[in-house]
Amino acid sequence: MWSNFKTIAITGPECTGKTTLAKFLANRLGGHFIPEFAREYLSKTRLPYSLSDYYQMARGQMLRQIWAVTNLSGLLILDTDHHVVRIWGEEKYKKFPSFLQQLYDLCKADFYLLLKPDLPWEPDPYRESPHDRERLFRLYQNLLEKERAPYSIIEGFGEARNVSALKALGLQK
Repeated sequence: MWSNFKTIAITGPECTGKTTLAKFLANRLGGHFIPEFAREYLSKTRLPYSLSDYYQMARGQMLRQIWAVTNLSGLLILDTDHHVVRIWGEEKYKKFPSFLQQLYDLCKADFYLLLKPDLPWEPDPYRESPHDRERLFRLYQNLLEKERAPYSIIEGFGEARNVSALKALGLQK
């Protein structure tokens, strides 16, 4: 099944193992790992960040996705996607501006792996929502449903999470 995809986006609330799973899948499937832009941006910026920083990070993430799809051949595994950007803006700033919507509309992946917040919270200076992950998960799921995006929910700890993703991609029974 996965061979029909050019892009697989890993999405969901903070601290759900998006980076770990994206790296695993890129390695296992021989795809390109496309890292999260915001983490790189924040590592070079002081905290707290501002609304203009959010705009830069949102734009950077979506342009990175568009660049990867346009310029790389083979399978792309996106560690974080435009859904994260949208929900982040709507939650933190109560808006998602139209100039970002134009980029958002260009960022569709072929398949989404929505990660459940069933992993323990790990503190990180860039994470903001330790007590709200279940509600945020439902927002992601509702958004994917509203867009009629093809997705599977991924859950489990350690290797079980990897197996859940491989099953969702039709690679394991």
